Amino acid sequence: MLFVVNGSLRMSSGKIAAQVAHAAVDLYKQLIKNQPEALEDWEEDGETKIVVRGQSTDELQTLEARAKENPLILTSVIEDAGRTEIQSGSLTCLGLFGTNEQLNPITGHLKLMQDCLKCHLFVL
Repeated sequence: MLFVVNGSLRMSSGKIAAQVAHAAVDLYKQLIKNQPEALEDWEEDGETKIVVRGQSTDELQTLEARAKENPLILTSVIEDAGRTEIQSGSLTCLGLFGTNEQLNPITGHLKLMQDCLKCHLFVL
């Protein structure tokens, strides 16, 4: 599983963790329903989860569109409900599930998330 956090939003560490968790749960549900064999393989391989930083809502939407071109890649778009820190409807996180070979051409340029407390400073 790979999670792209929207780096243009000023989210606290806890908010980022919650948004990534929403995407993980959604992807897991999709795997149970649509790709149980892939779920078993992922579990046997250590349940890898990687969190990277996207630059903007537009970038996350572009990544989602590219991922959807491959029917084997599962996607999860998380939009905030607006109850705490972020405006309702804001795209906070994009979750992707696929092999490294499938995801690298789409997300390989993204950097791992750094200290979440510095995310609002747009540090790359």
